[in-house]
Amino acid sequence: MKESSVHSNPLLSAVYQFSSTLQHQNPRLTKKYTRKVWVQQLTFKKETTLYQFLCKKFVFDDPHITALIRKCAYIFDVLLITVARDGHIKAVENEKELARKWERLKENLQKDHFGCEFENYMHSFDSVIYHKEKLHAFLEADKMFGLFLRGLSLLENYDPNAYDVITLNDNLKLTKKAEQNRLIELYSFQGDLLQEALKVQDQLQHEVLCCGIESSDV
Repeated sequence: MKESSVHSNPLLSAVYQFSSTLQHQNPRLTKKYTRKVWVQQLTFKKETTLYQFLCKKFVFDDPHITALIRKCAYIFDVLLITVARDGHIKAVENEKELARKWERLKENLQKDHFGCEFENYMHSFDSVIYHKEKLHAFLEADKMFGLFLRGLSLLENYDPNAYDVITLNDNLKLTKKAEQNRLIELYSFQGDLLQEALKVQDQLQHEVLCCGIESSDV
């Protein structure tokens, strides 16, 4: 376990690239969804940290992603989330604003979209926005922010029996491998900064990459 604490240094302010890739044997059929997100630790208390996630850019490689899905993605472009030290979400501080944004968007979408498939999509979105447990579970998913938050929690408290551990100076790398030495998880830190997190499940890969420190006065 690392002796230094992520909370003993200045609060995090960095841009990360979050990506989810569904691999296919034919590279042209591989689908990738990418977000550039400015992550800030706004406040720190003994057991929790308040984060702001500000999405700067969405990129959908899949041409079949509809305008409807793209518009709905922007509901989560600004998030204020209180996170426990184990990486789990304690509260979404701006959940009321998310609900208001969703109501405005839903009202506009219902003017131009109809049918059972559309209504089912609206209901599925309702179930996430209006139910705290489902909202937390959605945001903790690897495709959202779960991989990132788990990585930060591991910096302070990882099980050396669960990962292969490599340390060099102030750098730390945690890896987990499956059969035939196949990499399935990776967390890489430079000091207290999470540089990379990776998780592979069959053809699905989630990755978080640090793109650089961002000034807090931007």
